[in-house]
Amino acid sequence: MYKGSGLAKFQVSPEIILLSSKNMKPRDLILAEEIVEDKKQEIIDKWNQFFNKEGDEN
Repeated sequence: MYKGSGLAKFQVSPEIILLSSKNMKPRDLILAEEIVEDKKQEIIDKWNQFFNKEGDEN
């Protein structure tokens, strides 16, 4: 296993929840969650931009 080969999947909305993780130390999961919390609105905005949901009237 290579350093940095861990994965974590988070639900961002309506609240941040760790859905799964693989090969990550507990302290690294805490750091990852803190980063997601700090960048939550940016993550949501980019997700919506990518999927063209901003201003979607459908």
